[in-house]
Amino acid sequence: MSVLLLFQVFRLSGYVGGFGIVVLIFDIVFLGFTLYFLIKMIRDLHKQKRKYFANFWNILEFCTLILALSAIAMYAMKKVMGTVAINTLHESESGEWHW
Repeated sequence: MSVLLLFQVFRLSGYVGGFGIVVLIFDIVFLGFTLYFLIKMIRDLHKQKRKYFANFWNILEFCTLILALSAIAMYAMKKVMGTVAINTLHESESGEWHW
């Protein structure tokens, strides 16, 4: 009989170590590009109305922006949940995590 232990690490902060600044820079660049293309898409939608979705590339851009915005939302949730987890660990006397 053998027992297999599997540990999965969930890093609460991605900006640790020498590589952390690179991750932060890429996150900021990603946010900048997403905001730029979101503003561009809103302007195009305002000008073209429903005709905007007649072009395949506009539909692809719309789907890509939806996915990018959902990635930003998930990132924000990770940050919020990480902050809650760290605060809970600091407040507990035993250092244990309880939901």
